[in-house]
Amino acid sequence: MEIKDIQKNLDKIRGSKDMWKEFEYSDPDINYMKRYALAIALQYDNRQEDKELIKFLMENEVESRINDPYQGVGDSLNLISYLLAKFKEVENVWLFDKAKSANFDTALGYNSEFIFSAGVEVTCDYLEKKGLTEENYLYEYRDELHDLFTEGDIEKFLARMKLWFPESIKEESVQTLFRRAVEFEDCTEAERLFGLMEQDEENDASTLYHCAKDIKNYEKAIYYKRIVLGEADTAWDKVSALESIAEMYLLNGDLLNAFETAKKWDSMLSEFDRWKDTGLGRMLTEIWFDICLGFIKLNDIELANDCFLNGDKMINTIKYYHLNMLEKANDCCNRLGISEKYGFYMRLLEKERKRVEEMLK
Repeated sequence: MEIKDIQKNLDKIRGSKDMWKEFEYSDPDINYMKRYALAIALQYDNRQEDKELIKFLMENEVESRINDPYQGVGDSLNLISYLLAKFKEVENVWLFDKAKSANFDTALGYNSEFIFSAGVEVTCDYLEKKGLTEENYLYEYRDELHDLFTEGDIEKFLARMKLWFPESIKEESVQTLFRRAVEFEDCTEAERLFGLMEQDEENDASTLYHCAKDIKNYEKAIYYKRIVLGEADTAWDKVSALESIAEMYLLNGDLLNAFETAKKWDSMLSEFDRWKDTGLGRMLTEIWFDICLGFIKLNDIELANDCFLNGDKMINTIKYYHLNMLEKANDCCNRLGISEKYGFYMRLLEKERKRVEEMLK
């Protein structure tokens, strides 16, 4: 079944457990977006009889979070958790607890209130009777379960979730619908919703920049980031905005404007030092090598050399490197025939590769 057909086949899915197999977790998780689409359909048409189906979705979504190499929390897990929490069944505490400890991101970002969504006292009593093991997220808090949340905390949390996940699509925010259209790669709908967002004065230039970038409308992204640049007060904010604009020009295939934009931040870097120790410095450096490689493809060796020299100067200033940037720098050296720098970048590249390999062991 295709994702676009899930909504109209919701009743068939409800009545056929054989169809549920299309939403199971697998490695790789090819059904992730299908589960999310089914969860959205259930959000707008939620019935008491859906309890088993929603629990099935939750079990598979938790497995996805445990095994996903990129980890993350995701709107899908939050939505399915809320749909399950609405049943207020204390036995579901184990699933919520497992979701909380699924990965590093869920440990930090998944709402612990879900664990107590059946009620604080009833959940604490249940856990005290059943017992917690070291595998449980709550094991660390076993002596203070009654003090983690009040009944009022849980009621307020569920009220917030109800606003966040309304029962009717008519009550959804345009921004939520836009985000989902992007996730489901519905380009036409995303463009339409972006147009509505542009008409809403509550959406600032920064928000519209990110949305334009999401739909690969790089000209609009540049337009809105230039507004952000005009409003920037600090050198850090100005340089950061220029880096984003240069990136958009690159993605739009406009090397000359990317080059001219990158040149503008050079004079601003002397106004602050933090860029040397942060991701900003690495991004600025990598942009120079990206532009360099672009000019090499166009056989504009003079501008390519100019870009390489700028990137090389910065890479000798920043304190930390990453693999992708070093691979690009090394590629530039090879293609431009800069033999005196080749050994330097090869050593840095091999050192970083070994560091990454050790980290992944």
